[in-house]
Amino acid sequence: MATTYSVRRAYRETDGRWIGGVAAGLAEHLGWPVAAVRALFVILAVFGGIGVVAYAAYWAVLPPREEDNSDTARLLAFAALVIGGFLLIPGDPWMRIGLPLAVMAIGATVVWTRVRPSGRLRPDGMQWSALLLGLLLVVLGVFALAATGLGLRSVLSVAAVAILLLVGVTLIAMPWIAGLYRELTEERQERVRSQTRAELATQVHDSVLQTLTLIRRHADDPDRVVRLARAEERHLRSWLYEPGGDPDQALTAALQNLAARVEEDYPVAIETVCVGDLALDERGRALVAATGEAILNAAKHAGGPISVYAEVDDDIRVYVRDRGAGFSPEQVPADRHGITESMRGRMQRAGGTCEIRSDDRGTEVTLTLPRSS
Repeated sequence: MATTYSVRRAYRETDGRWIGGVAAGLAEHLGWPVAAVRALFVILAVFGGIGVVAYAAYWAVLPPREEDNSDTARLLAFAALVIGGFLLIPGDPWMRIGLPLAVMAIGATVVWTRVRPSGRLRPDGMQWSALLLGLLLVVLGVFALAATGLGLRSVLSVAAVAILLLVGVTLIAMPWIAGLYRELTEERQERVRSQTRAELATQVHDSVLQTLTLIRRHADDPDRVVRLARAEERHLRSWLYEPGGDPDQALTAALQNLAARVEEDYPVAIETVCVGDLALDERGRALVAATGEAILNAAKHAGGPISVYAEVDDDIRVYVRDRGAGFSPEQVPADRHGITESMRGRMQRAGGTCEIRSDDRGTEVTLTLPRSS
């Protein structure tokens, strides 16, 4: 039996916070006194500003426990605190390097705090203004760094610090990124499942249930029940296994549709088997039309089961067989054009042939069409 482990997630506290709720949230998550966490951030801030950077990073990646609309004002206060701290640090390098980096970090934090953990913008009316402000701060920080006239070694040092900061923030944000990816994947899968269930429910309601109702109404007519069941079976197979698009563009689908239409109009059962398939052109559609005439004649005059077998090779051959009493093709009246024109005439114009063999055991019509004329 599988065991499921739940991971407690850290949040920024919106109640009882001093700045951004980071210390209170981490204290609640770790089970530490909040005063100890705040003292730790202060101590780390004294040593090279590490505490300030860590606080800003946590503020960016930790979601609030409750939706908060006062982040912008608190973030501006925090930005003023950070900039003021850098201004108090003696030494020209801090002014030339640290201040632009602080402005860039604050700009990135402004952008990040405007985005929910789900990746969507927060619904308040200031989100675009805040995003533009954050981007502007980042751009100003970049220009400030470029305008300092740093030497190559200083530029490399700044780049190394920026890369390390980016790596650190990325590592801190990895649980959030993984959770976001997992949520998006699960949401997409659930949406696909919901669409599939909706399509299946619609199909069952529109087709299967109506067919079952008709079968119940005509329970005293076995032939009608068989035709309804076969038609529904064919429809379901087509819906489940055949790709979308025009069903009459391929030989197999066209023959199956012919058989279905004849079964709906006549009390016969038609079995259709196709070996191979191909897209239909004008000649192929002529073959399908001749096959339809052969099936229709068998349903009208022979009754009983009808077999349709199609084979696609160097030539396309379609066999239509019935088990009727048979007839003599020579005795068909001249004014009856079903065989002469609808079958033989169509096949000859398409470059194929039509052969009819009939006796007292039934009739077989063989339609042959070369793949290339």
